[in-house]
Amino acid sequence: MSQPIVLLIVGEGRSGSTIIEEALSQIQGIKALGEVQFIWKRGYFDDQLCGCGEPIRSCPFWCLVFKNLLSSLGDEGVHDWLARTQYDSIMRFPLSLLRHYFLPDYSRHSQYFRLVDKIYSQAVSDERTKLIIDSSKSIHYAYFLLKYSKSDIRVLHLVRDPRGVTNSRSKKKIRKEVIGRREFMPRLGVGKSSLRWLIVNQLAEWLVKPASSLYTRIKYEDFAIRPSMELGMAFRNLGLMEMAKEIDKLFDGARFGVRRKAHSISGNPIRFNEAQEKVVRLDETWREELPLYKKKIIELVTWPLAKKYQYI
Repeated sequence: MSQPIVLLIVGEGRSGSTIIEEALSQIQGIKALGEVQFIWKRGYFDDQLCGCGEPIRSCPFWCLVFKNLLSSLGDEGVHDWLARTQYDSIMRFPLSLLRHYFLPDYSRHSQYFRLVDKIYSQAVSDERTKLIIDSSKSIHYAYFLLKYSKSDIRVLHLVRDPRGVTNSRSKKKIRKEVIGRREFMPRLGVGKSSLRWLIVNQLAEWLVKPASSLYTRIKYEDFAIRPSMELGMAFRNLGLMEMAKEIDKLFDGARFGVRRKAHSISGNPIRFNEAQEKVVRLDETWREELPLYKKKIIELVTWPLAKKYQYI
């Protein structure tokens, strides 16, 4: 089975990746998988809800993917290894880099991302699927995926005003995909959120961009104002010319129709909204909701990149 083209979204959370992914998944030939970095922990082991509304291990799409993958793994010990292997933590990244440089053939990375390639291949169930979207965003995951994957990876670096990200991270949002208990999306204080924004986006510039043959950056605010134009331009920059033409037909101003649900793992709770039509809206509530002193702290911590991205 040939490897598909993969659109890998990188950047900090709360930056609009879910609405972008949901819109693009309405185009024939594009399949959105959500945050593939969480396929084992949140998907297979925790059995959280798929974007289609079914528990992931009951979802017909993911059932087939897991069946084919697990039949090739065999050893039960591999299951424990998969449960422990995580690429979502920025704090684990330095240790992983050290292992990578001092043990160039570090087997855990290569084994894990060979499995990710198999997931991508299994997800292409018919010849109509031309592009897979992986919205994992993690720099840790993206760096090693680009190093070890055999797939054709195109990187979309998504950025949002750090004041908007920080304001969003301060809010209490329930994770609707978690079954059997109430769990909320992680909340971060002003300092930690600002520092994360700076580190994640700087590492995307320093490590992910040089490692990728096709990379482009898009600002959430520009997308929210001109969704068709900005996504179309991004796709053209990534060499996806035919799909860029489809994007031109997708939006009616800021509106797009929701004809099908994506089989996506993890992401913003808006995935489960049942509206037949959705509107891309610019969320700048931080302007009124953040006190002045918090805005100044965020600007101080993030200014090197915030200035480069023309946020301050």
